Amino acid sequence: MIDFMGDDYDSEAAKIGVAGVVNATIRDPAMASALGSNSATLNYDLDVWVTMQGVSDPSYTLVEGPFQTADWFDYTNEYGPLAAKMSVGNGRVLFTTFHNESQSTADMDTILQEIIFHL
Repeated sequence: MIDFMGDDYDSEAAKIGVAGVVNATIRDPAMASALGSNSATLNYDLDVWVTMQGVSDPSYTLVEGPFQTADWFDYTNEYGPLAAKMSVGNGRVLFTTFHNESQSTADMDTILQEIIFHL
């Protein structure tokens, strides 16, 4: 349901995200309402975060935006999902490319709270 960048059978292939600030677009109406905006600032303080290329039904992109990837010293500008959700059986799966450690922004905290409260 999630198409990760690179070979999906190689668990290391998608770990190509470059550290930096991403100005993301919020695609989920409830999340946009919680933020009070259709955009959010995301801070990636470490390289090699897992990148997504796209999602397919029944997955749904929650947050998307521009980011850079690096293959050794070859940098590429990309645009794709940064957070996605899907229903599987009686449960839901949520995947985010960001986390809530020392680099989190207020937008990131609000997005994560919205995800947690609407599991």
